[in-house]
Order: sequence, then C-alpha cells, then structure tokens
Amino acid sequence: MNKEHITDSVNPTPPSFPKFLRKLRRWIIYFFTTLVVLIATGLIIGRIYEDEVKQYVISELNKQLNTQVILDTKDIDFSIFRNFPYASIDFKNLKALDAVVDNKKDTLFKAGRISFQFNLPDIFRKNYHIKKIEIENVIVDIRIDKEGKDNYHFWKSSTDTTSANFEFALEKINMSNVQFLYRNSRTFQNTDILIKKGDLSGQFSSKRYSLKATGDLFANKIQTDSIIYLRKKNLSADITLDVDNEADSYKIGPSRIRIEDLAFGLGGEVLHTSSEPILNIAVQGKDMDIKSILSLIPEQYKREIEEYKSTGDFYFNAVIQGELSAEQSPQITADFGMRNAVIQQVKENIVLDEVNLKGHYTNGTADMIKPSELTLLPFSARIRSEHIQGELSIINFRNPSVN
Repeated sequence: MNKEHITDSVNPTPPSFPKFLRKLRRWIIYFFTTLVVLIATGLIIGRIYEDEVKQYVISELNKQLNTQVILDTKDIDFSIFRNFPYASIDFKNLKALDAVVDNKKDTLFKAGRISFQFNLPDIFRKNYHIKKIEIENVIVDIRIDKEGKDNYHFWKSSTDTTSANFEFALEKINMSNVQFLYRNSRTFQNTDILIKKGDLSGQFSSKRYSLKATGDLFANKIQTDSIIYLRKKNLSADITLDVDNEADSYKIGPSRIRIEDLAFGLGGEVLHTSSEPILNIAVQGKDMDIKSILSLIPEQYKREIEEYKSTGDFYFNAVIQGELSAEQSPQITADFGMRNAVIQQVKENIVLDEVNLKGHYTNGTADMIKPSELTLLPFSARIRSEHIQGELSIINFRNPSVN
C-alpha cells in the first residue's frame, strides 16, 4: 500500500492552467494580427482614395456655395480612423466671405475646423452621404443693413447642379467654441453669443423629424436699441422640436432653458405662413427667486431700483403670439406674482414684509386696438405692525392712465 501511495504522489494529474494560457496567447495573437491588418487596410484605402474623395467633395460643395471660400489645399485632411466608425474629410483654417454682390466683401465666417463625416462603405460606392458634422473654433458674423439686405445666404437655393451621389443626410451636428455675432441695423439689434458646447441631433434630411438641441452658452451681449437685456450671462438649453418641412412649422416639445440660476419651461409652435415667422410660444418660470430676477434687469433700469433689496418667491407664465418682423412685434401677455416677499428701501430702512401680489401684463397690439397694460390685483403687505393692501392699473404706456 505504501508503494501505491508513493506512485500516485510521483505522477500527479497535470493542472489545466497551462492549457488556458495557451488559448489566451492564441487569442491575443489573433486579436493583434487582426488589428494590424485592419490598420494597414485602412491606411491603404485612405492613401488610394484620399485625392479622389477630396476633389469630389470640394467640387460638389463649390456647386452649392454662393460665396467665395478661402482655403489652402494643405489644410484639407481625409481620414479613415480619426472619427471612426465614420470616414471624414476635415477643413481647417476655412474662411468664407459675405454672400453679397458688392465688390468689397467682409468675412461671413472663419472656422478652425469643419469635419464632414460619412459611412465607410460610401468610399467604395462613391455615394457620399454626409451623416455628421463637427464644428470647432468658429466665428459667424451675420449682418443686416438698414435696407434689410443680409450677408448670410451663402447656400444656393437650387441644387439642380448637385450630383445625386453627394448629399447631406445629417443625423448629428456637434459644435464647440462657436461665436455667433448678429447685427441688424434695421431693427437696432446686436447679439454676441458664444456656444461653448452644443449638439443637434435628428433626421435632418427627412420631411418630418424630431430635433433635439442641447448646449452650454455664454451671452456676451443681447441688445435692442440702447437696452442691453443680457450681458455676461451663462445660458443652457435642452430643447425638443418637431420639425415639419412641408408645412414649414416647428412644434416645441418639452423644453427647458436656463439663464444663470433661473430655469424656464418652453412650449408652443413657430409657423412660416409668409416670409416672416409667426410665434405661438408659452414660457413658464420655474423655481424662481426675486434676487435672481433682479439680476437680469437691464442696467438702464437698475439705477431706479438700486436703493431697494428684495427676497422671496417669484413666479410667472407668459405667452408670445404673432408675427416677428422688422415692422411688427408679437403680442406678449404675462401673469406673474410674489409670495411672502420682503422689500427693503435701504436709505430710509423702510421694510415691507409678507408681500403678496398677483399681476398681469400685456404689450398691447401695434394698431392699439388693445393697449399696453399692467395691473396688480390684489397687493398686500405688512409695514411695521400695520397691514396695507391695494390695487394698481396702468393702461397705455405711451399716454398712461393710472388707477
């Protein structure tokens, strides 16, 4: 029995661990071999088709552009891997001039990088359907003169000369560091907004589709006439649109925008029954406080209330309806109120506690059939140990009647 025991101990069953290592080694070799083959194939394909893809895309773009584009050919790159699983053609240091007939033209936009991306099989089929666009480090300068002439219609309205093998079948647009400048000398509007990061997604080439837009922005300035409504404010947006290109309408789904600490809900529709848009938009203030509201008041009006401090809850709902054009503004109606607010006149140290009010505002109509109006009904507060209450009505701001 001892000999049998010794024999068994001298010839143990070989462990299975080395067998596992052999399989693992084969899989590693197979993986890296496949990877090397794919990279080599991609490099060969990129080398063979690079010039052909570049020339074709540039040729088709030139057929559609209605303005002069300044670009060095050395700043055009074609890659299989940079934006995998898409193949891409990148334009760097791109510059486009104003789309105007004048001999003297300024710059419409400058781009650090614009990337057109399409599916890899398109290379072999020679059907370049642009699925995705990435835009980085761009300045767009849109201008409208006193006569209403603009500089931004750089895309030809007719695409009859465009090959069916080249089209924009966009599903996604990514933006990074895009500065948007808008100056309208006719309506005295001046806008300077930086899109720090923004994404648009949807089946853009379809007649009807759902568009999703998100972004983080910074408003350097939003100005009309001499009034600056926003200056140096952080913005964010999360917007859903149901787009109908046949009806030329945009229905706003559950959407949200934020200005600094203030959140607003959006809903409604934008129609184009004529050359100008017609708005029907509802705006709702959410989780608002008076201090944040006061921070948005234009500087021209802050001087009139700088002796006052206020805290408390604020709410409002507004509706914007009507045509938006150089000659006409939409009608705005708003219902708002304060709850349990405190208003202090700093210089005389006069304090109103327990301020509660409900208000209604309308800017009226351009033909004055319905005049502008502001009503506060009712208003109540406590000053020291006394309670006060009242009503206020101001009708027609041009020639005000006060009750």
